[in-house]
Amino acid sequence: MKKGIIFFLLIILLFVNDYEIFAFLDPNGGAIENIQEEFEFVFQKRTEIWNGIIHGQYGTKQEFERDLKNLMVDPLLTMDLNIFEQILREPTSYEAIRYMEIKEFTVTQLKAHNMVGEVTIFWEVESYEDVYVEEVTYEIQMRRKNQQWYLADYEIK
Repeated sequence: MKKGIIFFLLIILLFVNDYEIFAFLDPNGGAIENIQEEFEFVFQKRTEIWNGIIHGQYGTKQEFERDLKNLMVDPLLTMDLNIFEQILREPTSYEAIRYMEIKEFTVTQLKAHNMVGEVTIFWEVESYEDVYVEEVTYEIQMRRKNQQWYLADYEIK
């Protein structure tokens, strides 16, 4: 009788856990909503930094790198630094982001220090000639260190 009750309770516990009712038991340190909030913060700040380049806020690579290191890790960090150097060498007209909004966010793979997901972002972009909007879906990779998620890479799906 006791074995039957214990077995029944284990089945219920496993079933309930699959539906994330006990999200506080998440071994990865938090619910997916927290990861989404951190991603939104990181991507919004990254957008502000890139707009800062357009408005002349960053005169040196060191200033730019200091701000980016709070948000991202390699390989994306190195890629952004290389793009910044190219902008300094070959100044031209760049588009500014007027508005961005996360439309969808899905975590496809989650481990203790790595996350892969898919995100759809609505962009309002101001070019030299006009303003346009677009919605783009990306595959993203984030890494966790020091209790914080950092953007590691992304690509258009």
